[in-house]
Amino acid sequence: MFAKALFPIDLNQTMEETITRAKFISQLGTKYIHFLHIMPPGLGNLGHAQRRLDDIAVMLHSYGFGITRKARVGSPADTICQEAKDNDASYIYIPGRCKNVMYYALLGSTTRDVIRLTEKPAFVHKKRPDPWKQKGLSRVIYATDFEETAERSLTYLKSLSSTVSDITILHAGQRGSDPVSEKRRQLNVNNNLEHLEKELAKDFAEVKVRAGVGLPDKLILEEAELSCVDLVVLGSLNQGLKQKIIGSTAEEVTGKSKCSILLVP
Repeated sequence: MFAKALFPIDLNQTMEETITRAKFISQLGTKYIHFLHIMPPGLGNLGHAQRRLDDIAVMLHSYGFGITRKARVGSPADTICQEAKDNDASYIYIPGRCKNVMYYALLGSTTRDVIRLTEKPAFVHKKRPDPWKQKGLSRVIYATDFEETAERSLTYLKSLSSTVSDITILHAGQRGSDPVSEKRRQLNVNNNLEHLEKELAKDFAEVKVRAGVGLPDKLILEEAELSCVDLVVLGSLNQGLKQKIIGSTAEEVTGKSKCSILLVP
């Protein structure tokens, strides 16, 4: 599920940090990386950037990665999405906390557009990986509304079973308009959560469930903070009427969460 990553890279970061990030995503099952450096029109030297990417490729080849790379001039979000599509990337890895403040700000402002536009899953990495930590992910929230995008994100979640041990299944809903409707809603939620708990218990050591009433992004952020999770997995939509609800949830959680986010369209 995570075999090939499209990795937008800041060429001012050290080789050590690049290697640390590559090792982190290898825990997801990533074996191939397509590095992409984007420059605004009229700024920077494309040839110099390509040579820096070549140096990175040589180093990471020695760690067993398959590497492709490209330096491009263009709009960041459009370029990232197009490169991911053209290079058949499994997902887009968006690193956070870059040392280059300007490049980090560029990525931050671009992330929202990428998750709106992309047809690929996006892993938004909020924290720098610790080179001394054996596992970069341990506790994960799987946020679900029981719809199609949540079902697709479940497949990606299961592929993380070798590194993740603790899963919280979280559902946030709106209260029914009357007691009968609310009882029916609760029954449906409980049945769905029970089914998911049994399914995920086959792959993960510890599975918990939580259902709440209210705004999905608020409940996800509260649970992520309370449980000190490493990752939130949720579905996102890039088209259709439901984008107004699910899309806004994905954007709010991505923008405000302190932990990393995996968005699956």
